[in-house]
Amino acid sequence: MAPARQPIGGFFVFYCYSCTAILCVTTGAKLWAAHFRMPILAYKDPLLQLDIRHLLILTAIYEIVISCVLVLPVRRPVKAILVGVTGAEFLLYHVFKSALGLPSPCPCLGNIPKALGLSDHFTSSILVFTSSYFVCGGLIAYLWGPPPMQRHISELVRR
Repeated sequence: MAPARQPIGGFFVFYCYSCTAILCVTTGAKLWAAHFRMPILAYKDPLLQLDIRHLLILTAIYEIVISCVLVLPVRRPVKAILVGVTGAEFLLYHVFKSALGLPSPCPCLGNIPKALGLSDHFTSSILVFTSSYFVCGGLIAYLWGPPPMQRHISELVRR
């Protein structure tokens, strides 16, 4: 019989709260940027073909929903899948944008990087690292611990 895997408890709680904090910061940046009347916000995103202002607002709403799921009592696999998929979406956006030779970085943080004096390359690196953190952490959180079916069977046996 294979040894049982240890529960992921403390790591997963930290991971959920760290992802929530990251999403709250980026959501605030998106909503702050969408609030202003800047010409760039009227342009269409070259990859998704949506107005940048609308894209910022839609992405902020999406991030708020994911943040709420992370702090609510939802099962670990659901949280892990949501965060992993969110990170994969953001990562794929950056990969496709880079592969197509589109301007970098994405406007997802508004003018905050410029106000902080961060270069475009550094901002893009932070965004790719954060997306990778979401994907890798979500994958680890999903795979670590007993599989969902094994948990279900063990709960039935205990009754």
